[in-house]
Amino acid sequence: MGMDVYAEHGVIGTPDQFVQLVSGKNKKVMLECLADFLEKVVETFPKDSPVQQSVAAMMNGAAPVTVAAVRQAILDVVVVEGEPSKYGGNCHLKEDEKLNDLFSEIMFVSGKADEFPRFVEVTVFSSGRFNGWDVPHGVPCVIFDDRECFKQTLSTKGKALKKIFGHTKVTEWTRVSY
Repeated sequence: MGMDVYAEHGVIGTPDQFVQLVSGKNKKVMLECLADFLEKVVETFPKDSPVQQSVAAMMNGAAPVTVAAVRQAILDVVVVEGEPSKYGGNCHLKEDEKLNDLFSEIMFVSGKADEFPRFVEVTVFSSGRFNGWDVPHGVPCVIFDDRECFKQTLSTKGKALKKIFGHTKVTEWTRVSY
């Protein structure tokens, strides 16, 4: 019997911050992305659910398409199920795979994908034991690739090390002991 342990890293934000990508210029195309998503998850968000009704009303002109309404509709489909705990936890996002597709599409149609680091995923962390203590537990998190956020330059000490090693590649690892 074995256990796989690995480390991940990224810049974590919230869906509230992510939906700021919805603007007056792209709100209608964002609404279309959301409507497409809702068609794929009708079992989870039935036609009589508030988010389905809100999106349908905006799509057929019965309600105005505002930035705030589109942002709220996107937030309404980010639903955490289960409860976090210190050692176990059973949290997940409703329709997590399709939700990740939606967030990827939102990033793409925003017209700003080239301005941001790579979108990694939208997820929820369920416990400190499994996910670490530095991440929020039980709340939706939007993760971007941190490696595209920073530029590193070699210091004098780094240049000296590179001279003898031939490189200064940083390696990340995790140790597990039993």
